[in-house]
Amino acid sequence: MQRDEYYVVTKLASGDHGYDKALKAIEEQVKKLGLAYVDLYIIHSPKGKKILETWDALIEAKKRGLAKSIGVSNFGVDQLKGIKASGKEMPEVNQIELHVWNHQKETMEYCESENIVVMGYCPLARVKKFGTTVVNKVRMG
Repeated sequence: MQRDEYYVVTKLASGDHGYDKALKAIEEQVKKLGLAYVDLYIIHSPKGKKILETWDALIEAKKRGLAKSIGVSNFGVDQLKGIKASGKEMPEVNQIELHVWNHQKETMEYCESENIVVMGYCPLARVKKFGTTVVNKVRMG
């Protein structure tokens, strides 16, 4: 399979926040995957603190060719506005939990206004709203 025939996304763990730690983790992940680059590299959560330092590391990784695109996950409007206020490059993607019971309208609207692609996760609401019987029926066909 040629490298341009698949798309690789990976995330930075919260424990790897901070510029030096993040850049090292990115380099190691790309190497462990046996790749020259990943297509999308995401900060998994703002909970690791040092958001701007960590974001700088992702920008540097992109400049070095370790990631084609960079983004964030679980960032709300306030965190995104913090990046914008810093004058730094904005994320290309914000991966957030999206489903019928969690629309995140404010975050969706902000991302749209800033040309940030929203990548949804947990479309089945972590199965909490369905119960195992319904999920098993769907899974079994």
